[in-house]
Order: sequence, then C-alpha cells, then structure tokens
Amino acid sequence: MIEEKDKEISKLLDGSKDLHQSLESKPPEAMLKFELHNMERVQKREGVDMTYLKNVILKLLKTGEVETLLPVIGTLLQFSPEELGTLC
Repeated sequence: MIEEKDKEISKLLDGSKDLHQSLESKPPEAMLKFELHNMERVQKREGVDMTYLKNVILKLLKTGEVETLLPVIGTLLQFSPEELGTLC
C-alpha cells in the first residue's frame, strides 16, 4: 500500500517537473494563451449543474458506457485538450 502511494507520488512529481519544463520552454505569449484558456475553463465549470453531473456519473458507474458518457463529463468539467488526450 505504501509502496503504491510512493510510486504514485513519484509519478506525480515527474509529471509536475515535465509540466514546468514545458511551460518554461514556451514563449510568454503562448503561456498567456495557455493561462487564458485555463481561466475560461474554470469560469465555465462554475456554472455546471451539479445534479446533472452527479446523474451522468452515476449512469456511467452503473452502465459502464464510457465511450458515450465520458465526452459529456469532459464537456461539463471543461477538460483541456491534454486531459482529453490522456483519456482516449
């Protein structure tokens, strides 16, 4: 159990380092666009009907219709293109 958590922490730290390196290598304009898109996604998330989201997740868990319901969840939670790419 602890060993699994250590591996998970190590993986997250590596991902964080990669993200920092990626952001540092981008020109300032690209970083501004990236941040703007993130802020827009956060703002759109604030208007999500939590009851609808809850029902979609429950249906996903009950039926296992991942291909059908995951895009709905991605839209509701405003997944970034990178996040969507890791799910497919």
